[in-house]
Amino acid sequence: MRVLPCILLLLLAAGCDSGADTEQTTDKAVNTQSQDIPAAPVETDTESGDSQAKPQNDEETDQQALSSSVKTPDASVIRKQMTSAQLALGDPVVNSIEMLLVAIPAGEFQMGSPNLDSSVEDNETPQHQVKITKPFYMGVYEVTQSQYERVMESRPWQGRSYVKYAPDCPATCLSHDDALEFCRRLSAREGVEYRLPTEAEWEYACRAGTTTTYSFGDDTSKLGQYAWYDKNAWNVGERFAHRVGRTRPNAWSLYDMHGNVFEWCQDWYARYGSDKALSDPMGPQLGKSRVMRGGAFGGHPSNVRSAVRYSVKPVYRDSAAGFRVVRTYD
Repeated sequence: MRVLPCILLLLLAAGCDSGADTEQTTDKAVNTQSQDIPAAPVETDTESGDSQAKPQNDEETDQQALSSSVKTPDASVIRKQMTSAQLALGDPVVNSIEMLLVAIPAGEFQMGSPNLDSSVEDNETPQHQVKITKPFYMGVYEVTQSQYERVMESRPWQGRSYVKYAPDCPATCLSHDDALEFCRRLSAREGVEYRLPTEAEWEYACRAGTTTTYSFGDDTSKLGQYAWYDKNAWNVGERFAHRVGRTRPNAWSLYDMHGNVFEWCQDWYARYGSDKALSDPMGPQLGKSRVMRGGAFGGHPSNVRSAVRYSVKPVYRDSAAGFRVVRTYD
């Protein structure tokens, strides 16, 4: 069995309350020594989440300045980035809490990792064909603190370590039940179904038509343009989930699919089966753990790949635990 990356365990110890059950596991051990994650947290201004550590080079300085100064792209910007297949399904949707969603077209993809991938984990194989038979809307960004508070009238991240307080930072310290309740209340408010993505929908949307390690290709040197992860966040003292929309999007105008925060999926966790082709898989009907995807701001590059998947107890809360929503396509 493998534990979640060290960042989550450190955050659990110093940050959020995980509830009664704190075991988070997947199927193969992570070599935490290779992740270069320090054993003790950097001194932090817990009111703002801003680290007192200095960036290590000009590239990191530029990226962090961009994160602070650039506004989150709005619907007009997102529309210009959308593919023709997406635009054929409609313009971006902005709902009553200013959540921005884009249509994801139906299609097929190879789910999981090929055996040739040097970072492949046992629970990412066998790679198999999956068909998504219906289009759906997906949140362009992870659910933000502002959006969560407007629906739930609570701030679970308040007073926690490793959190930056800002309306457009991801809502964190959320259990799977917290995410489900948010979706239930938002659905009632909007009169249309909101839910968590299935694991298959999540990976399909993350890949956005690609078959590479990441949604932008295989070159890890470009990862900092698309993700907040250990090199440009944790290791330089930026030990919190960053404002949404400050990195580059994937081909379907979805931001932060790699890194920033782990994202809850709808499915109960299970190993992939032997089926060579599936349509709209939803995982097992029952289980002990739920699926998390995407990696987080303390993750090694191998932990933020398109195919990486984690088995996590649904009561788990952590400063790197968040989610994004999907909405029924009408």
